Amino acid sequence: MQTFEKNAYQWGYRPALTGIRALAVYLVVLFHSEIALFSSGYIGVDLFFVLSGFLVCNVLADEYEKNGRLKLSTFYSRRIRRLLPAMGVMVLMVSLFYVLLQSAADRVRYIPSARSAILYFANWNFIVQSADYFSPESKSNPFVHLWSLSIEEQFYFFFPIFLAATYKLSKRFGNRFLLAIPMFFMFVSLVDQLLLSGSSIRSYYGTDAKIYQLLAGATLAIWVRHREDAFNLATSLKNKIGVFALVFFVLLATRFSVPISVSQVGILATTLGVLVIFSIEIHQNGLLNQIFSFRPFVYLGNISYATYLWHWPIIVVLRQLFDMGPVVLGACAVCLSTIFASASYHMLELPIRKTKFALKNSLKSISIGASMSVLCAFLLIPFILNYEKDPVIKIRTVPVAVGSSNYLNGETAVTSSDFVDEPLPLFPLPNCIGVDLGGCYLNRGSGATVLLLGDSHAINIAEMLIDAAKRLDISLVISAAGHCPWPIGLRLPNIESKERLQLCEDIEGENLQRVIPEVNPSLIIVTNRTFDSPYRIESIGEQGLENANQLARETVNKLAADGRKLLIIEPIPETNGFNSRACVLDALTTEKRQLCAFQISLDATKFELFEREMDSSRIDVLTLNIDNWVCPRAPICDPTGNGAIVWSDDNHISPGYARTLGSRMAEFLKATQFLEAIDR
Repeated sequence: MQTFEKNAYQWGYRPALTGIRALAVYLVVLFHSEIALFSSGYIGVDLFFVLSGFLVCNVLADEYEKNGRLKLSTFYSRRIRRLLPAMGVMVLMVSLFYVLLQSAADRVRYIPSARSAILYFANWNFIVQSADYFSPESKSNPFVHLWSLSIEEQFYFFFPIFLAATYKLSKRFGNRFLLAIPMFFMFVSLVDQLLLSGSSIRSYYGTDAKIYQLLAGATLAIWVRHREDAFNLATSLKNKIGVFALVFFVLLATRFSVPISVSQVGILATTLGVLVIFSIEIHQNGLLNQIFSFRPFVYLGNISYATYLWHWPIIVVLRQLFDMGPVVLGACAVCLSTIFASASYHMLELPIRKTKFALKNSLKSISIGASMSVLCAFLLIPFILNYEKDPVIKIRTVPVAVGSSNYLNGETAVTSSDFVDEPLPLFPLPNCIGVDLGGCYLNRGSGATVLLLGDSHAINIAEMLIDAAKRLDISLVISAAGHCPWPIGLRLPNIESKERLQLCEDIEGENLQRVIPEVNPSLIIVTNRTFDSPYRIESIGEQGLENANQLARETVNKLAADGRKLLIIEPIPETNGFNSRACVLDALTTEKRQLCAFQISLDATKFELFEREMDSSRIDVLTLNIDNWVCPRAPICDPTGNGAIVWSDDNHISPGYARTLGSRMAEFLKATQFLEAIDR
């Protein structure tokens, strides 16, 4: 039986394998910049996976074949020093910057993403949150790209043990098992990927469904190490394999590739990546080696990890601060992420990787790294993102006339049928007057009960809360009526219908006397249309506003009694009478639809300031501003978003669009101080 110690294969540093990282990372940057040419540039991550599997397997196999064992503490210490400090600093710096950029209510939704990234289970967090990587909603999360690093770290954790066990089995049963075992698990993962391909979220984020790419690289490494005939191929064939694979890989990353599913793209990218790495490894004087050993490529490859870390937060922030096209955005992202990555590499990564203490104290390095991760995940990050401070940087203030919607980029005409148009709620009864309360439940869960009160705006955002309730497995009850704001006794002067005024009085009495006592909600959510914006202040007047404040204070005392919590969702942006939906339905081209965007005021109304004052003075009251949920480019409001028409008329959010905000609402509820009130 062949002994591993006699293996003639020589493993060492391969500059070209470092240089090819530059190609992988900048394909991802161009894809995230939404440059149409690189519409499948996300396959750069697939190449990273294959390359990581190949490199790590070679490093570990080389150690095992020379020493007959693996020193796990040394390996894990190297991985922690290599990966954790740069990520931790990036997450903390981005979180601190967002304190300047967004309010605490908007920032709090990023806590689960940042925490899971630091603890390396971000991919599973996004699966639980049903956060589609390719959805428009993911564009605002500065940490969404860290899912791939979680998969890699999970692979690094178990693979050394797996490889050592594989070597032991192969010594006992024959060398054929050395290749057969990782190949078997690679195909198991590949089958898993195919079976899960119907679920884009599960198949894209799941470790079990993506690890075939890392195992493909590892299988290649083992095969090359123990098959000397691989090096006996004709020189021209070695070159052709690599060049053709590289060309097809780059074409696959562009819009010129064939229209196939994301799962199929990943499988094809993995195959091409394996061929490229194979060509580089077996022909070290070949064309690909010469190209990717070019010193600038090698340097960019060395900093590619930090480039990947920084590029996405930079893109997200640039989108929010400036109105720029994809090409300009891509150029800025490439330059800025490279600068940040270079600083991270020289000032942080290299010093930590080479510190004498870490080199001599592997176990202590692991303990320090793990402790710092937990500290950041559960103390520092929540503290920073929950820190109550008004933003000091204004987001996107370009006028509509020269603005360009992030949701409307396109080169061909589209019709309104391309978007979900759901202007009316799907449930029949918005209030509980004179009916069995069972009919007022919009969702029944095993957890606590949430009650939604307010006017027609409460009715239209109910779909957002229904989706959130399903995610959290809680019950949701609604009792609302149009033109009946949540402060009890508040009657707007412009409502003259006696029937409507009587309805408001009846529903207020019903809520206090029957609905609240019987459904026993842990949390009450209230909202209504703004009535004191510059556009509508004349409907109530300053004296009426003082009365509204007093009525609101008295209502809060009643609703928050008996230990209940109260969440006030501030009014959505005022459209100033512009019917965005009608504009969208009339528009025949993308260019005309862009004219359906409009500008809003970012200034809080006096009543909103009063609501926030109650928030700051009471522990049982919380306010939530969803302006940036409805208008991500505020002060510009786009007519469509998340695949749906945003507005149902000239002042209501459409239920269809509201539903797309459900995951965001669920994250907010889970992360707030009211979590205990709705926890199962």
